[in-house]
Amino acid sequence: MKQTALLELAFRPFFLGASALSIVALTLWLAQMNSIVQSHAFYPVVWHAEQMIFGFAATVAVGFLLTAVQTWTGLPSISGAQLGALVLIWLMARLGLLFAPQSFTLPAIALLSIWWLWVTAAFARLLLLSQSKRNYALPPLLAVLGLLNISVLVLAVTGKPALALHLTKTAVLLFTLLMSIIGGRIVPLFTRSGLKREGIDLEMSDPLPWLEKMLPVINLLAVVCFVLEVYLPFSPALALIVTGSLHLLRWSRWRGLQTLKVPLLWSLHLSYLYMSLGLLAVGLSYWYQPIGFSQALHLVAVGGIGLMILAMISRVSLGHTGRPLVVSAWVNLAFVFLAIAALARSILPMSGWVVTGWNLSGLLWALAFGVFLIYYIPILSQQRADKAE
Repeated sequence: MKQTALLELAFRPFFLGASALSIVALTLWLAQMNSIVQSHAFYPVVWHAEQMIFGFAATVAVGFLLTAVQTWTGLPSISGAQLGALVLIWLMARLGLLFAPQSFTLPAIALLSIWWLWVTAAFARLLLLSQSKRNYALPPLLAVLGLLNISVLVLAVTGKPALALHLTKTAVLLFTLLMSIIGGRIVPLFTRSGLKREGIDLEMSDPLPWLEKMLPVINLLAVVCFVLEVYLPFSPALALIVTGSLHLLRWSRWRGLQTLKVPLLWSLHLSYLYMSLGLLAVGLSYWYQPIGFSQALHLVAVGGIGLMILAMISRVSLGHTGRPLVVSAWVNLAFVFLAIAALARSILPMSGWVVTGWNLSGLLWALAFGVFLIYYIPILSQQRADKAE
């Protein structure tokens, strides 16, 4: 029996599913904010954050890791019927939380607990079998993301929205650690190979050994300081400022300005820049009141995480389906939409244009990922181009 192309590897269904979910969830959120529909969520802000961080970003991360692990280890990753079962569990949980969160939270906790345990175990198993020690830090990171997701939902059920919201913010910062590890590898690698295909010889600065060793540790320390601030009498401001500054130093050595003619590259570089500036702004928001914490965190979430995800899934979807690493003008425009969305969500509310910033940012996000779905649904639902008959 021939296996459907959509279930060949995890990136196919999870990239498409997460992108579609982000559009629907964000549209519902804006409709609530503009009093077009009445909120049916347990706690609207927690619902919005959980959908975008875990329903969207974490799902994409799982799809990427379960695909990349096959390349890293040389062992076959989860596919076929097992992948289909994982997708079905995810879909039931996510549709329930999307449209009936109050009545479906307990079943969703059960389903998502199974989903997180399964994906983490499948990922860790391949790394252990191949002794891929370089990637041993990733399964614990994936497990912590899953634990945060379940904790947020449990806290929502038990009437503790403030702590639930704090954990969603922690998850955003935890994603910067994932970007530090994965982005630190792929951005310079993709930059060299991508510019070489364009006939551009890039003189990129060599990595600073002390920076590459210290940055993940300091980034983790900043996350720990942030999550503990509700329990201990200290501010994570300095740790966040130092982390953002070190990320900026790393980014500056990648010579991102030389990538402006290659959409799959400039989008990656800009997302890393947004993340770095966002971390710096989050830290400064503790000391300088005109910088709003929420606006700074959304620069990380929309510009850093969102744009890097869009850039990565656009590239991975081409590379793993045997297609040239060249995007259409529309996909390039989608990167521009999301880059502007990050600025609109961060800057306009600090200038007094709160609702305008929310609406413009949400509209641009929906347009960006709508373009992705239109362009990539045929690609991700068909066999690899180099295997087509």
